[in-house]
Amino acid sequence: MIFHIFFSILYLAFIVIRVVFHRKARLSRGEVKFNESKLNMAVRAFLGLGYVGILFVYIFYPKVLGWAVFPLPVWTRWLGFGISTLSVVLIGWVQWALDTQFDTTLHHHSDHKLITHGPYRWVRHPMYTTLFLMGLGWLLLTANWVVGGGLMAGIVFIVSTRVKNEETMLVEIFGDVYRLYQKRTGKFFPRLRV
Repeated sequence: MIFHIFFSILYLAFIVIRVVFHRKARLSRGEVKFNESKLNMAVRAFLGLGYVGILFVYIFYPKVLGWAVFPLPVWTRWLGFGISTLSVVLIGWVQWALDTQFDTTLHHHSDHKLITHGPYRWVRHPMYTTLFLMGLGWLLLTANWVVGGGLMAGIVFIVSTRVKNEETMLVEIFGDVYRLYQKRTGKFFPRLRV
């Protein structure tokens, strides 16, 4: 029961962070040019909303997803709580760094800026890394394949279908500035200096 409460609180914190920054970005941007198909955006929105619906079912009626529960020692559930808490903090940091540049769609706009501070100082895609980490935390915290595995599978799908296009778009917008940024940063993890 305690882990269910922890998950609910952390999920709510995650949603609040995302909504606040998404709204701030939407209200501040100028003209937008989308760099992904409407079909792609619609499929991602459909799957995303479906997953959010599943999470709300889990929060309010966890027995409905009882078939996806698997046994874990208590210490791994506490580890999941720690990872989940850390990932919410990291999401807050990533969102703070992006500020008004944040969006869930692949696009550019008239005041597009290259973010190179906060976690972006070392990693080009810390949002994806943090969301995958969050999925791992949720998997351990809830001991439920659907709750944690669903997020991790979603992030793997998005990364495999989107990151290459995202980086191509950023090279088109920022040119050599982005190419130099690529050379000094890691894609998902900081580069190891030798």
